[in-house]
Amino acid sequence: MITIIGSLNYDFVTFTSRVPDAGETIQGESFEQHIGGKGLNEAIAASRLLDRSDKKNEQSGDKPDREVRMWGKVGNDMFGDKMLKFLQDSKVNVELVEKLDGISSGSATILVETSQQGENRIVIIPGANGHLKPDHLEFTKTFENSKENDFVIIQNEFPVPLESINWIATNKPELKIAYNPSPFKEELLNAEILNKLSYLIVNEGEAIDLINSVASKDGGNDDFASHLDQLSKIKAEFSKVSIKYAEKLISIIRKILPHPELIITLGSKGCFYTENISNIFYQPSCKVTNVIDTTGAGDTFLGGVVSQLHNGNSMKDSIKFATVASSLVVQQKGAAESVPLHDKVLDEMKTVEFN
Repeated sequence: MITIIGSLNYDFVTFTSRVPDAGETIQGESFEQHIGGKGLNEAIAASRLLDRSDKKNEQSGDKPDREVRMWGKVGNDMFGDKMLKFLQDSKVNVELVEKLDGISSGSATILVETSQQGENRIVIIPGANGHLKPDHLEFTKTFENSKENDFVIIQNEFPVPLESINWIATNKPELKIAYNPSPFKEELLNAEILNKLSYLIVNEGEAIDLINSVASKDGGNDDFASHLDQLSKIKAEFSKVSIKYAEKLISIIRKILPHPELIITLGSKGCFYTENISNIFYQPSCKVTNVIDTTGAGDTFLGGVVSQLHNGNSMKDSIKFATVASSLVVQQKGAAESVPLHDKVLDEMKTVEFN
């Protein structure tokens, strides 16, 4: 079982050659509507990228016991209905998604800057997502049949991500928790709770912000300031990604978070990751010449990593698979709709080139 706790948003996307300045009106290129939200995107990715085949079970005639489920809330409106149907069509269990009367479904307004390789800017309206506040009884019922190697994916597009992490880690330690603290909120960087994670997935900027935030909460830490200065100098020495930089960055984070496996994404440069806590590796990105829209690439990457780990693959193979999956997403418009199927990624891996 993979459970995603989080947001479901309906996306309103404007494509424009550039973003207007304050007080300026410009003419855009096109407008589209898509299904999204970090929670929904992650659920679609985890489900589509999950390998549900099982040779042993196929030989015996049994069906593989693997499932992805979404836990969230939508409004009792046409946008909520469309999102639920899309999840169901992608084989996601929606029994934990509640429809609320009198509350709109969550939405996101997205500006995609076509002259800048599809870079996006996003404004989120929580809507029904703002009412997702599970209590002890709801958690207990939802995870009463949890098993070893079950995963939970959490992000920051609902009100109680830290409380959710804390409850699961305390009451269901057999569950593996993957957390992406996005959108970044400094008030949610609690080192004690983050150390209860199995996997922490952040981009490079979030990793630096995490260090700065924890250091400042500690009353100002000259040691961290010195480390960050060294880190900046190391990065300036290299025109390309370096393991030396990764080792320094991760060593600083380890002073704060010694327990979770770390995945630090670098956008078009790939990612660093740890395996067995202390071993550090680099995964280059795929060569992509036709970047159209980066929306949902990070969510696809996270869903891809978790789906492959849940299938029993190594961290190395899971990261590589997820990298290829996210490279396919950026070559199409939309977030959830552009997530490829498992077999499509396997086919792409036969011919893909890495930077």
